[in-house]
Amino acid sequence: MSKALIDTDVLLKTASYKLLKQLLASAPLGSKEFGMIAAAQFVVSGKFKKKLKEPQLAEAKAHFQEAIASIAAIEPSSEELALAARLESAAVGMGVDLDLGESQICALMVSRGVDLMMTGDKRAIKAIAALKEHEACAYAYGKVACLEQLVLWMIAGAGLEAVQTSICALPAVDTSLNIALGCYSQGANLESCQEGLMSYINYIQTEVPRVLIAYPA
Repeated sequence: MSKALIDTDVLLKTASYKLLKQLLASAPLGSKEFGMIAAAQFVVSGKFKKKLKEPQLAEAKAHFQEAIASIAAIEPSSEELALAARLESAAVGMGVDLDLGESQICALMVSRGVDLMMTGDKRAIKAIAALKEHEACAYAYGKVACLEQLVLWMIAGAGLEAVQTSICALPAVDTSLNIALGCYSQGANLESCQEGLMSYINYIQTEVPRVLIAYPA
């Protein structure tokens, strides 16, 4: 069974939109088992108030708590933490941004044979490309899904309205998604939304080839 690790950015944004449970239920990109760094649940809970106001704040927190019942909270081992620290040090040396959460996810992926990283951190995607000589980042090549790919996946499964309405209702959460889905012009049609999301995906693939998972094929 395919496994995926989810970063704090994807957790925060999909829960803010109340789409996290839908994402998990859709078996994104073939994944049916999910994990997160154990500390992520506390980081995400603390960040909601920076993105949302009531009543959306309470709704997002409740949605998140329900959703994480299906996500394993993983405590990295001492060896995995040491590997993550080496990645962070290498990133600093190369002048790229790889934060604590993403470095630990990379370490967990190679250590535990995880199939997919779901991340909303485009800086981390670039860092993985820059650090491809390191085993953990080399392993992650072709196993990373960006937020736009996950939204495209949900639209393909649930339909545009189910996803677009939730995202456009909260413009402060993610500017790129607002633009891609035409939120500033009463919402774009399916073809325009797909093209908008693909423009971001293609940009990443051009900047850092082969890091993202091949979706859409």
